[in-house]
Amino acid sequence: MPWSWPASSCSRRGCCARPGSPPSPWPCGSGSVGLSTASRRAPRPSAGGSWRTSVAIVASPPTGRSMMPSVGCCTRSCWCLTSGGSIRTASTTPRSFRSWTPSTFKTNHLIDGETHVPETMESVQKVGFELLHRWFGDDCFAIFELFTHLVVGWPVYLFLNVTGGRRLKGQELEKPLPMKLGIVDHFRPSSPLFPESWQIRIALSTLGVVLTLLGIAAATRAFGWSALLVHYWMPYLWVNFWLVLYTWLQHTDPNIPHYGDDDWTWVKGALCTIDRPYGFFDWMHHHIGSTHVAHHLFSTLPCYRAEEATRHLKAYLEPRGLYNYDATPWPLAAWRVAKTCHFVEDVKGTQYYKSFGSKSKKH
Repeated sequence: MPWSWPASSCSRRGCCARPGSPPSPWPCGSGSVGLSTASRRAPRPSAGGSWRTSVAIVASPPTGRSMMPSVGCCTRSCWCLTSGGSIRTASTTPRSFRSWTPSTFKTNHLIDGETHVPETMESVQKVGFELLHRWFGDDCFAIFELFTHLVVGWPVYLFLNVTGGRRLKGQELEKPLPMKLGIVDHFRPSSPLFPESWQIRIALSTLGVVLTLLGIAAATRAFGWSALLVHYWMPYLWVNFWLVLYTWLQHTDPNIPHYGDDDWTWVKGALCTIDRPYGFFDWMHHHIGSTHVAHHLFSTLPCYRAEEATRHLKAYLEPRGLYNYDATPWPLAAWRVAKTCHFVEDVKGTQYYKSFGSKSKKH
């Protein structure tokens, strides 16, 4: 059944993300962990045991121990910005995104989402995807979807903002290739993706990427193409594979809603995240895929507390039908998403993914 808000959700205004938003599922009252954009830092727990106390404990780093920060913490740490930025630059990834932090990320927003924003039937018809599906069928088109997402999707997103949002600087953009304001990329300081105050920051980011490419060219000349293929380009593709796979599967499923302007709130968007098991890679990647609901609700949560926080969140959210977990092994989950999540019918209200296959059966 499609995911929906329970009728018992609290209706008091203090819980909601903004005036006029739908009722929130979170409990009101003193001592609760605030989930609005302005108050998501967990307070120290008060006396008494509750889900709020438990989450506050695991969300707050112990005194004297440095935080292993998530995205939100890194924005306030020079060390994280320097080390994390250097690592990203080494993988030719821009250091500065417009808003890739869960604290401001409009998760599952049909207009202002950052990435993996669903296409409409009209936009996929423009690029011939419906025709491709008709020619090659479900399975071949699913393979095409996997290739375009996991192999070329990341570079195309960086250079053209494909799968990005539909609105920039107050103007709605066409999809799937937003060109109304010019090329929307992550490298030029003048790109419409960034505010003018970011120009120096973006210039330095792009300079780092250019220096990385020059270093790769020098290494290729010194060691040969085969050495660089094995030691750089194959790991580069592997990193891109996992980056896109995680962001794709964390927010995409036929039963997970996406919201237009009138229906979206920060809490509803954050709760439309899906935790999935990734086997051995859970340990390798610090459980980012299996604790992602907690990551979106508490963006400053130390990653070494994410598993514990998820246990408490699950205990509270699951009985209320608000915790999304899919035990399907990730290769099968990716295959299912590639076969069933192709477009939405509109960008207003609450929308669920549809597939070309289901559309064909109806006709």
